[in-house]
Amino acid sequence: MNICLYYNSPATGVSLYRLEMPHAYYYKKYGQEVSFFSVEKIDQLTHEELSIIDIFIVNRTWAAIEPAVEKVAEILRQYGAKIILDMDDYWALEPGHAFYEEYEKKGMTATIIKHLECADAIICSTKYLREAILPYNKNVTILPNIPYELYEQFIPSPTFSDYMRFGYFGAGQHLEDVKTTERSMAELAFDKKLNNKYKLYLAGYHPNNAIGHQYEQIFSCAGHNDNYCRIASTDCYSYMSGYNYVDVSLAPLKNTLFNTYKSELKVIEAAWMGKTIIASDIPIYADNIEHGVDGFLISESRPLDWHKYMKELINKPQLAAKMAIKLQDKIKAKFNIDETTQRRHELYKSVKNDICIKEPAECI
Repeated sequence: MNICLYYNSPATGVSLYRLEMPHAYYYKKYGQEVSFFSVEKIDQLTHEELSIIDIFIVNRTWAAIEPAVEKVAEILRQYGAKIILDMDDYWALEPGHAFYEEYEKKGMTATIIKHLECADAIICSTKYLREAILPYNKNVTILPNIPYELYEQFIPSPTFSDYMRFGYFGAGQHLEDVKTTERSMAELAFDKKLNNKYKLYLAGYHPNNAIGHQYEQIFSCAGHNDNYCRIASTDCYSYMSGYNYVDVSLAPLKNTLFNTYKSELKVIEAAWMGKTIIASDIPIYADNIEHGVDGFLISESRPLDWHKYMKELINKPQLAAKMAIKLQDKIKAKFNIDETTQRRHELYKSVKNDICIKEPAECI
């Protein structure tokens, strides 16, 4: 098979997890059966190149506007190629999301739905997202995010400290999510009994990032928390190294429709790096975290529980270490790159040969 990976957002976390890493491992396992090409602009492909491609793998969109979706698809398919769309997020945003106004202006929801309907098959990251996609396309396969340790940032190299160290590793569009911790961060800042016993890191800080400044105002309690620190921004090929400087990952998500379909990526990252996690109690996190055993789950109706459980781990550092080991063992066993890659290979062969495969019951 000749497979073309379309990098419409190169050198980003989504391209790393959904295109680059899984296909690097795919090539390691099945390189004798497949050849890969990669492009950043579809319109640069020649007719000769188009004629030898069996499958295009595209994350989220191959056209910027709804009327162009089918027209571009016809060009890609003119020599018999199939199109597999990879989806890692929901396609409709709510007013609190950082990209909401841009999405509304560009009509992105309708554009992405047209992609769902037009694709020959769809890959997604969770059972919840699969259920949302099925009304638009019945050929949907779950292939979760899994690190490939050839990328050495996913091999832990922990540092040690007398402090209990917490870290937030979210991207720049999560202001409404971070705000769910605001009351707890204020409690933490003025809890003088805990002062100098912990560090609270904001990862990905950059002085020119306005959203990062707003994150900093929340996590530092407007500068009142002397235990607040920064981890500098870096690229998608080294950002995981920040986990080596913390003991506990924080993963707040507001209870929105969009977040209902988020993946368990932050749990996977924390576990891979040997950390426990305090996370919002949304379905995909609750599926992977056993509260009080390998992490803590925080209900949005109990915003002060962030402080409660951070305080518990500050006062019981050995508990955090034990929980981290349990989470790592569980998540690494659950997210198996060999099994997932085998299913990917079977999917690609079936799409090439016009065979619709049934999703295994355990993945639904």
